[in-house]
Amino acid sequence: MPAGRPKKGLDVLPEGWQAEVVALGKEGASQREIQMHLDISEDLFYRWMAEEEEFSLTIKKALAYAEIWWEKHGRRMATEGGKGNPIVWIFNMKNRFKWKDKHEEDAKPAELPPIIINTVASKDE
Repeated sequence: MPAGRPKKGLDVLPEGWQAEVVALGKEGASQREIQMHLDISEDLFYRWMAEEEEFSLTIKKALAYAEIWWEKHGRRMATEGGKGNPIVWIFNMKNRFKWKDKHEEDAKPAELPPIIINTVASKDE
């Protein structure tokens, strides 16, 4: 095994980190906000997402709660005359949660007519 610094494990996180992360998600926190709250680098965050099942599941749960928080905010804004800027909300959802406008494509590509190539025999043949 090569010498060097040992890889950081989840044991460097404070006790109860799972509940803190989920609570942040329930407040609509972003992935970056959660990462910075845990005081870990982006590289470590992504390594743990790939290698540490407990970390990955907790983060995914928190981000699902965050999406729900933002959806509820938009629903209140749309149905209860809540304060907010719907355009900003829509762009937030598109950027943060990869929402997309629905694009329907009913038209089929036009069929091209067959290409007819007329060949003329040369006089030498």
